[in-house]
Amino acid sequence: MKVSLMKLIGSLSCAALLMTSCLGDGDSSFQSDRSFAYITTDANYIKVASTNVGYIRTQDATGMTNLTDGQCYYISFKITSTQSSSGTYPAEYINVLDDGPISQKSLYVTELGEPGEAYPGIEEEQSDTIQVNSLELREYYPAKEVFGDRWLFRYSVPNRKDDDQVKAYFYFDRDNQVNEKGEAIGFSENKIVIDVRFTKIDGSGSGTTKTKDYESVGNLSSLRNYTPKYNDAGEAYVAVKFRYVTPATTTTPPTAKFYPTGDSAWVGDSNSSFFLYYNTSN
Repeated sequence: MKVSLMKLIGSLSCAALLMTSCLGDGDSSFQSDRSFAYITTDANYIKVASTNVGYIRTQDATGMTNLTDGQCYYISFKITSTQSSSGTYPAEYINVLDDGPISQKSLYVTELGEPGEAYPGIEEEQSDTIQVNSLELREYYPAKEVFGDRWLFRYSVPNRKDDDQVKAYFYFDRDNQVNEKGEAIGFSENKIVIDVRFTKIDGSGSGTTKTKDYESVGNLSSLRNYTPKYNDAGEAYVAVKFRYVTPATTTTPPTAKFYPTGDSAWVGDSNSSFFLYYNTSN
């Protein structure tokens, strides 16, 4: 595998090794107050929480009942023993934070409509023209095995009230795959542009107007239905950029921006890129 993927694998391995070192003796334990987790099933079809330190699971199956398969959560947990033979860490407890799963939307593969048209998946009475100041990727893994191609984003939105909600939607527009210069790109080049749109759900209207941060998960697993250009080793690294719109200023109109920035982020094995890793078994 290329350097970038190896670095990510290495970071997960180091975290797992750190956990193992904390658990080596008798009553030792490892505790996390806040971790991102994707809920899935292991090779034995047992529900587990997949985290940056590996699979974890309460020894009592009822402790997993409040976690929904396929969803992502922030959790706190405590591990009190080493890995089981299946590779899962038994947990003394797993607590769900923030009142439930993180808002998640699956990727739409579509042609985006004319300006002013509602985007697929967004109800007509909702605004789909919300613009954000910034977009930041918080958690992801390029191979599908860790987080199931769930990508966690944080975005900053101006002029929001205290209990307003702003949700993100993700689109792969096959007819608008162009880079920052307007040049056509495509799977033959192992490059993808994902459009991110935002909708507002009004709250009670109370409180002051301010800039607020929100988080959403994009389920990009459907991109694996598309075939990238493999190298001789049967591997492919598909660079992904996200296109979103920032608000107008006193001197500029609303502006489409790409994230991450720079030409090096178009190179799938670059340290500055986000990418999907494929191999012939995917």
